[in-house]
This record gives sequence, structure tokens and C-alpha cells, in this order.
Amino acid sequence: MDPTATLLICDVNEAALEKFQNQMAGKGPIEVVKNGKEAATRADMVITMLPGSKQVIEVYLDAETGILAGCKAPRPSNAAPKIVMECGTIETATIQHVGTTVTDSKLAHFVDAPVSGGPMGAEAGTLTFMVGCAPEDFESAKAVLSHMGKKDSIFLCGGIGAGTAFKIINNYLSAITSIAASEALNIGTKMGLDVKLLTDVINVSGGQCWVTSHSNPVPGVQDNVPSSRNYEGGFRIELCKKVLGMGVELADQVGARTVLSRPALAGFEECAADSRYAGKDARVVYKWINEIFTLESGTDLDILLQKYSGEKRLWVYKGDVTKEEDTDQAITIANTELGGLDALIVSAGIEIPPKRILDHPYSEFCRTMNINVCGAFLSVQKSLPALLSPSVPRTFPSPGKIVILSSTADKAHYAGRSAYCTSKAALTRLIDNVAWELRDSEIDVYGVYPGFTRTKLAEGLIEGRYDDVLFPEEAQRYHDWVNKGAVEGPEWCADAMARLSVGKAEGQKGTTASYSVHVPELKLGFW
Repeated sequence: MDPTATLLICDVNEAALEKFQNQMAGKGPIEVVKNGKEAATRADMVITMLPGSKQVIEVYLDAETGILAGCKAPRPSNAAPKIVMECGTIETATIQHVGTTVTDSKLAHFVDAPVSGGPMGAEAGTLTFMVGCAPEDFESAKAVLSHMGKKDSIFLCGGIGAGTAFKIINNYLSAITSIAASEALNIGTKMGLDVKLLTDVINVSGGQCWVTSHSNPVPGVQDNVPSSRNYEGGFRIELCKKVLGMGVELADQVGARTVLSRPALAGFEECAADSRYAGKDARVVYKWINEIFTLESGTDLDILLQKYSGEKRLWVYKGDVTKEEDTDQAITIANTELGGLDALIVSAGIEIPPKRILDHPYSEFCRTMNINVCGAFLSVQKSLPALLSPSVPRTFPSPGKIVILSSTADKAHYAGRSAYCTSKAALTRLIDNVAWELRDSEIDVYGVYPGFTRTKLAEGLIEGRYDDVLFPEEAQRYHDWVNKGAVEGPEWCADAMARLSVGKAEGQKGTTASYSVHVPELKLGFW
């Protein structure tokens, strides 16, 4: 840009502001402004790149500090209209709402110009911009955007919101091809093929895509890409999950039938939830796929089982509890490689951040039910033959054990937690029915029902991050539990499951187990 022009910058991260000022020192005047209103008051064009819909609405429309408020400042009668431009990837409905509000005010012209190309494109100045605006505003927007991307990669996609729709559809395809390419290359890896040569062949054949040619997910195949530096840098998997979810929602909104969307989204959600891959480039999904069928030991539950049984007996098999083939393979390994099945512990479960029903994607509700309830049913169903007719004598004296982790949320109702509470209520009924059906067998069935356990989501509830979703009395309840010392450590839950599975806590057939909030001692009783 013109070195005599003043660049106004604003960020909630003061360290980022200081770093930028140091990097750009001597290249032109730079001033820090405190909010969007100040920026719009002083600048002819305001460009934002915000993380989500909530921030866009606040930064643009807040009556005290928003950009639109700043556009009310007096201007010369012959001055060109102010242009305000959002370059983040935001839900289409939010962009259209903010854009319409700005346009109707007649105080400024709104442009949505989401960007593609990632950190590598930003460093090289080769970003692609997908622009949605009135035709008469495009050249002004393009003149500024060309400092960050090539002119032939800046597209007028249509009116306000069209640029965002283009970007979401592009991200939808990019995310799905990331998984597809990872699956294909993993097949080659498992066959012992030369994956670099396989990539070269793919890139001159019909399977070529951006992922295989510019950001290969297999470490060592390409230089200077995230996979070759332990998936650091690049497009974080959490963001990939977010934008793919936007694509799924957009398809639902317009009534477009999809086949691959929800399985792909479920894969990214599971990968992102794994602490080993969190924060990594989205192509780490290759590593997740490649490592999902592994056996390992040394977990907290393993340590507890050794404590109560005196020997190592736990192996963890990583798979998808909602897929029959994964569960079948786990049971086969237990019978053929590990000497049979003594006990089944079902602890798979998810809970998404609280969302009111109108804001809750149907796909997320279904996924919660599928994992928390259907996954437990499938695990029990597939394990029963081995538990009922063990091929070798049990390491621990019979009967065999089925231990299923539920929650006291099975009786609760909280704003924003309909999926979780519903799934746990259904899971409790499943536990009851399994126990009833097996009451005359050589298998004991137990449920474990923790209360308010300290997890990442619980930390968010405690810190008040979801107070805008909860009712005030619900938010206060969480704070009261903390003050009373009633937040349980996850090790209490693991302790309960370990003791039950090795027969260190016994009860009558069909009973379930819980433990007190303050003392981690099992209490057995009819449910």
C-alpha cells in the first residue's frame, strides 16, 4: 500500500498488535485503534477478519463500539461511500443479516470477501478472495485485496453473501477431499507401496486434487508442508471441522442432498477431539486414520486395573464404536491375541458445547445419540458371545462383567444440553434392559453414574463461557457446586469402572453402581 497512507489496526490480542508494529516498523505510519467505531470514524475502508458470527454482529452492529456506529461520523458531501469488508468464513445467514443492515442504513457499502489459501498463501501473497457485493463496489475492493492476492484470483461471485457461499462450498469440498486423499494414501501405505510414487501417479491422473499436489498428508512425501513438520502450521483441524459443519448446514438450508458430508464431519470431530491431534493441521486426519487400529497400554484405567488385579490385563483398541467392522475386529483381537474377554467396559461418549434447540444442528444431535447410545448397544451386542461362552477360562473368576458409563444427567434437564441429557436417559434404559435380559446368565451388568465431573466442557461451564445459553439459575448451580467442592475428578469414575470390572465391588444381579460426590466409595443398589 502507499507508504504515506496511515494503517489503522485493532486486535483483542495486544501481543499480536505489538508484533505487527515491530515487523512493519519504517514501512509507513501505523496506529492502533480500540474498536470498530473508531476505525470506521477515521478510515475510508474497514477490513475485518473475525472468528465467528457472534463477533461479526458485535463488531459491526454494537451501538456503542460498532463499525456502523462509526460510519455515522460527518463526511464531505463529495466523499466516496465508505466500504466495510468482512474476510472471515462466517455463516451465510449472519453475513446476509449484517450486510443488509449496513446497506439499509445507507451509511456504508458492505462487502463479504472470504479468503482461501491458508498461511502458505498469505506468506506468498497468493490468496484467493471470493467477493460478494454490489457490482459498483467490486473494483474498489479488488484494488485493496490485490495487495494480498493475485488480481486474477479475486472473483466477484455475486451480491452480498455470495462470496461466503462460494467459500463454504469450496471448504466443504476441500475438507472431504482431505479425508478421501488420506484414506487412499493409507490404503497404499498398508499395502507397502511407494507412497511418493503413488502420489506422483495420482497427480497426473484422475485422482489429482489440491491435497495430493500441494499439501500431501503423508509425512515425507512433500517438503515444506505441514505433514513433514509434525502437522504444525497450516489450517487447524478445529477450523476445518467448523467450516465443514457450515457446509453441512448450508446444504440442509437449501435442501441439497449429500452422502459424504456427515461421515466426513464425524471423522473430523473425532480426530479434533483427540488430544494428540488437537491444534494440528487438518491433514493430520491421515495420521488419525492410520493409527486408529492400534493396541496400546499404559492408560489411567490400565494402572487402576493393575492396582486391583495385580497384573496387566488392559489393552485399548481404538476404533469407532458406531461401526460394526471396528467392533468385530476388536472382539477378534481380544479372542485371538489377548486370551479372551473377561469384561466389557463401555465408556465411549461425547458432549458438544451447549446449544439451544433452535441453534442445535440436527447432525450433532444424531451423532451424540449414535455414539452415546447406539455405540453402547453395538459394543454389548458384539461382545456377548465371547462373554457368554468364553473360549478360555476367565482370568478373573466368573461371572463376566459389563460395565457401562452413563451419567446422573439421565434425569436432568438443562438449557442447551438436550442431546447429552436425552442420550444418557436412553443409555440408562439400555443398561436396565441389558441387565434384565442377562439376569439368569453368568454376566453381571453395571452402570456407573458420575455427577459433575471435571472435563473440558465442565471447565467452560464453571468459567461461565456458556452462561448466555443457560438459564441464570442453571449457571449459578454450576458455580455453587464448585464452591461446595462437589466437582468430581475423572479418576473417580475410572476407579469405579476398574473395581467393578475385576470383581472388587459386587452387587446383586441387575444392580447399577454410583459413588458419592465427596467420597469415592461405590454404592450399590437397585436402579
